[in-house]
Amino acid sequence: MYRLTLIALACQAPVLIALYSAVSQVVVLGGRFAWIRDISQPNVILTIIVTGIGALGTILGPQPSAENRTLMVLLPTIITMIVLWKMAAGVALYWGMSNAFGVAQGALVKRYRTD
Repeated sequence: MYRLTLIALACQAPVLIALYSAVSQVVVLGGRFAWIRDISQPNVILTIIVTGIGALGTILGPQPSAENRTLMVLLPTIITMIVLWKMAAGVALYWGMSNAFGVAQGALVKRYRTD
């Protein structure tokens, strides 16, 4: 199990480093990234996408008790939405990619877990 986790971390590290480098270069130039006109400004669509990815990660993660489940899903989702609403799109892009890799890693670990 630890081997799979290390492989997943090793795979995502270069991608996140490259994404961070690309985003920081675009911010300096004040340019576009994908559909985002200026990644130094907030982007509502990206905020909603990243919030959805974060909610998916919370839903697919370890399950708390039934009475705490709703709070454990809603609270991080709302906090993510509030924080990213005013942050630069570059931060949201980095946050979203990190969450997406985390969700994929969690799904792989669940799939190949040998308990």
